[in-house]
Amino acid sequence: MSEPRRFALVVANSTYDDPGLHALQAPYKDAEALRDVLGDAEIGDFQVDVLTDPTCHELRVKVDDFFAERTARDTLLLHFSGHGVKNAAGKLFLATKDTRRHRLPSTAVNAGYVSELMLETRAGWVVVFLDCCYAGAFERGFFTRADADAHVQESFSELDGHRGRGVFTASTAVQYVYDGDRPVPGVPGDVPEVGELASPSGPSPFTRAVVEGMLTGEADGDGDGEIGLTELSDYVRTRVMERTRHQTPQLWLFGADGRDFPIAHAGQQAPRPKPLPDDVYDAVHSSRRDDRLWAVGKLETLLCGNDVGLALTATTTLTELKEDDSRRVADGASEALMTALPRTAESACHLGPVVVGTPCTPKAVRVEGPPIVRRTMRAQSSEPWLKARCLRSRVEVSAQVSEPRHYEGSLLLAAATGDVPVTVDVDGVPAEPDHKPKPKKPTVDDPVSRAPSVARTVGPFLLAMGLLVIAGLTPLMTSPKDAKPYEISEGWAWSGHYEEVWWVLLIGLIANGALAVLAVQRAPYVRRPPVFWGYLVVTLLTTVSLILVFCLNVFQPPDASDPSYDYAPFVGGWALLAACLVQAWGCVVLWRHRATGPR
Repeated sequence: MSEPRRFALVVANSTYDDPGLHALQAPYKDAEALRDVLGDAEIGDFQVDVLTDPTCHELRVKVDDFFAERTARDTLLLHFSGHGVKNAAGKLFLATKDTRRHRLPSTAVNAGYVSELMLETRAGWVVVFLDCCYAGAFERGFFTRADADAHVQESFSELDGHRGRGVFTASTAVQYVYDGDRPVPGVPGDVPEVGELASPSGPSPFTRAVVEGMLTGEADGDGDGEIGLTELSDYVRTRVMERTRHQTPQLWLFGADGRDFPIAHAGQQAPRPKPLPDDVYDAVHSSRRDDRLWAVGKLETLLCGNDVGLALTATTTLTELKEDDSRRVADGASEALMTALPRTAESACHLGPVVVGTPCTPKAVRVEGPPIVRRTMRAQSSEPWLKARCLRSRVEVSAQVSEPRHYEGSLLLAAATGDVPVTVDVDGVPAEPDHKPKPKKPTVDDPVSRAPSVARTVGPFLLAMGLLVIAGLTPLMTSPKDAKPYEISEGWAWSGHYEEVWWVLLIGLIANGALAVLAVQRAPYVRRPPVFWGYLVVTLLTTVSLILVFCLNVFQPPDASDPSYDYAPFVGGWALLAACLVQAWGCVVLWRHRATGPR
């Protein structure tokens, strides 16, 4: 059975050729924020692909590829941020860079096209986020009958209950959305009256709320550590409507069979205390010392357990028992609290040199301790240049300095069971005026740099060419002229067939020459497995020729007293042996550097 996989496609459209569709600032920021939170292994754990400013054709092909060839264990999330445009019939179209408002069917992506792909894909869970004007009109794309009054739920009534499909929109079918803090009009001048508005400064309110809900874990309404689509929609709707009454996010969920759509793991949400079991509660408040000692042991178990709500209550109760009249009970409570203290492998974090004005690459500080430590961890910074982000099992530390000097600061990692300090230092370095970005690391799919390792080992092919030339030409120098230098004795069936050996040498010479040229040019074909198998066949043919030549005894030094012999066959035979060995080396080179990634 295949492993569960999670894929996300984030589409951001900011620029448009049609003057009636003005440029947007939020989509790029939406894509960046979503990519970070969805791609975080501790939160979304999606494989994220970002597509910016595609044409209509590019978007259709990309979305089709995104939904194709999936399995029932896959989870798909498609997010679209940009202009949404309705036609006269009220159907929604997703605008692209080359969209023309008066030619929507041919220059924009119909929402019905996306809904058809959602229904046809084999993926078990599929959700579409639409952060665009009139996004609520997407529901009409699900309905194939000519009934303008149909509802979304009716359209999905025949879906298999085990196939979850969700649509989460930033607005209703008649509402605008906001680009940062600015409303996005459907046509120039058609702007809702919302009073004085600030200029856009970040993601749209809808995407901002989505990211915050997953990043902080506050969208985890039931506190189970997982964020479902229903929980996320409740959180986002509340946050968006707190900012503006003119935008109402909508959610439709189909075929979920009573289950919530799993979106992300809860981040650093503050868990809520839970009441203690009755027997433990009674023992804590018992007048008998032995009962309270028993309760301390049970509380220590709860403190280190997976239920963080009970662990919080156990922490509070053990803290109170530290003041117990019984010395044994008080000491037991103190020792139990010590087992849940947060710990770090290192007490210092060195960030190294950081260019002034540029955020540095975050460095992870691992925090050890029971689940209550990881779920309640908060980072308090002593300096404004020092930043920290708490995740489920680590704290990411980064810095952004303003002057070229040495900086020192500290972080206090505070959990419900205690604190642990971490010192941080960084060296600010000035930015180079002519600083050029480092070249991108070569990848298997890069056609320019796909075969650098083979280019550095072009030697086997060149050396084999030289040896084959010696093996083929030196026998021609023999005398007398009517002698056949590689002729097998009359007792062999191959007697007199020197031409076969010569043709094999010619094939090997061509093969090695072609590989040498392709390797020097860093051609991607050199690393493909068929090239290796072809070269292996050439090497085997050369080896067979070597065996035939060996039977001629040309490896024996010629008799100097016999004028009919020459040193040419002797040299040629040994050259052919060396060529076989060098070509075997070439086979090893091709095999070691063959491409194993996807094409």
